Amino acid sequence: MKKIVILILLICTQLLIGFQISGKPENWEFEDFIGFDEIGDCTSQTGDISSVFVRIETEKLFLRITFDDMCNQKERVDNFTNLNLSLNLKILENETLLFDNLFEINKISEIRGNNSFLRTPSRNLLEFEFDFKNQIEKEKLTFQIKILNNQKVVDEFISDVNRDFRGGNCAFVHHGNQGLTYTEVFYGQYPQETSGFDEILEVHQATNIPGNFHMSGTLMPAAEWHNPEFNDWLEAGVDDGYVSMLTSALGQHIMPFVQND
Repeated sequence: MKKIVILILLICTQLLIGFQISGKPENWEFEDFIGFDEIGDCTSQTGDISSVFVRIETEKLFLRITFDDMCNQKERVDNFTNLNLSLNLKILENETLLFDNLFEINKISEIRGNNSFLRTPSRNLLEFEFDFKNQIEKEKLTFQIKILNNQKVVDEFISDVNRDFRGGNCAFVHHGNQGLTYTEVFYGQYPQETSGFDEILEVHQATNIPGNFHMSGTLMPAAEWHNPEFNDWLEAGVDDGYVSMLTSALGQHIMPFVQND
């Protein structure tokens, strides 16, 4: 009973506090997304914006910026630390400037009056919380973000959230490599209902989401000998539009071990 009461109190407290910046991208929702920024357009070694999210609650505005290169994940290095990086944010309604502020973002966090930010290098994430007493809907605002290195603009994002964003692009590519022998690639290992290319094909067939299948030149003859219905399935998928075939040299994956003759 005591645990239930504590849980209810925690939930009620969270509801009273509302949204908070916490370094957790999963706390943000799709409705908060306002746009992507091109990767690779940054003129500095770091500071490349990839996406921007905005949420407005009662007298609060929350901003999330995801970078492509804030952290070197392999070496666990914070690329922002030793640079003179700053961020300028402007918020406008039509031509009226509502907010204009500059922040030094080589720091991990900062609290400046009622404005604060939190940087989470392991997630390439920068989050802001601002006082925003203007009773204006997000859809009527324009957000201008500039990343500066040594006071020189190296990347820029401008978004009019009236635009109808269609989201990102994604391509599914499945690779199959196998020698000229019987293979478990097609129907998987035990338990067969949880592995193998057949499960992948079933998903693409059921959802009609296109998939690119890169099948090695040695795998397809193995299918023709042992499981010819698998090649038939792929061919039918091509006809129905949910399979696109990719190919390459015969036995590509073992070519380094084979002599020219």
